Amino acid sequence: MAKVTIIHDTSRKRKKGSPVFLILNHNHETIRISTKIIIDSKYWDDRRKKIKAGCKEFKNVSRVNNHLTVMRAELISFIEDLNTKHELNLLSAKDIINKFNNRFVVTDFFEYAKKITQDLFDAGKIGTAQSYLNATNFLKTIGNKKPLKFSDLNYSFLVRIENKYVAEGKSLNGLAVHLRSIRAIYNKAIKEGVCQKELYPFDKYKIKQEKTKKRALTLDEIKRIENLEIPENTTLFHLQQIFMFSFYTIGMNLVDILKLKISDLQDGRINYVRSKTYKKFSIKITGKIEQILNYYTDNKKDNDLVFPLMPNKKLSKQEYFNEYKKVRDNLNRRIKTLAKMAEISKLTFYSARHSWASLANTKKIPITAISQSLGHADIKTTQIYLKSLDNEIIDGYNEEITNFD
Repeated sequence: MAKVTIIHDTSRKRKKGSPVFLILNHNHETIRISTKIIIDSKYWDDRRKKIKAGCKEFKNVSRVNNHLTVMRAELISFIEDLNTKHELNLLSAKDIINKFNNRFVVTDFFEYAKKITQDLFDAGKIGTAQSYLNATNFLKTIGNKKPLKFSDLNYSFLVRIENKYVAEGKSLNGLAVHLRSIRAIYNKAIKEGVCQKELYPFDKYKIKQEKTKKRALTLDEIKRIENLEIPENTTLFHLQQIFMFSFYTIGMNLVDILKLKISDLQDGRINYVRSKTYKKFSIKITGKIEQILNYYTDNKKDNDLVFPLMPNKKLSKQEYFNEYKKVRDNLNRRIKTLAKMAEISKLTFYSARHSWASLANTKKIPITAISQSLGHADIKTTQIYLKSLDNEIIDGYNEEITNFD
């Protein structure tokens, strides 16, 4: 069990004396909590852990001592509550103090969301920060509530938002994108002790999604993109090459492709860290990958970008994100032209990643191997990527099972 004591720390000298601290000992970790009280040693009763009556620093010594007693009692009570909830042994001493200090913070969801969104921008996690910002702005608009207490962001509130969104004729999938970000923000708030776990609405409310047509292409469609004859050094040419590069490299994301430097190509392999998950990948440079690289890497230095779509200069994290967004949006507009040229009804850049997974599945590659190749945390994510079985395949299986006479 955690232990809380009061000490007068004479090793830390100040002008008017030494500070008084609450000390938390938990799991071999010690944390000091400031009481903002500084007194001379002669006025401290170390046996009774209180200020002596003759202290001239305070008009009412009894009130200050009561304050110290209450601070200690509140922390002890808070720790006992954590123990009752079976949370205590899962937390470090620092976690306990963070939760304790945050128990009386402002409970406005928007205020908290703004804080962690800025933290993400500062940490360079621009994509996640932008998703949180978009979700927060969406919630302000559709929820028509400002401020919004965590306690008001409940099951009934989420159902009202869903009903309003659907009534406007919009897809549930668009709503799901925002709600997943809102759920992530809520989970962070609980972990940091900003709101109580009991308020969490997503245990009851389930985020709904409509089934969408799979974005995976057939092998014939992939070949049609690969064989398109497009004038070199045009945006459409670069798009074709980058799309095929993504497919050849097990669905490398656009953001990672555009970050690739010559120095990432070593010993016949591409070594990079995926921006989304921070996982390290090492991909063998096959013949088709090499053909693309040969076009882009001639006469370049180690620090040069492989693909020439992003500025090859130092940018701030925000500047980089703005430039990346311009490039991404331009490619997304042009990909419709690529689809039309290849006679494909629907094409997105992400189709390369989905297609690799689905084609791997049709070649009987184990789903665990596909999952690991894509860098998925669990197989459920991989299963979303894989195309549903064709009716002909299901029919064949059914005939095998039912033709037993």
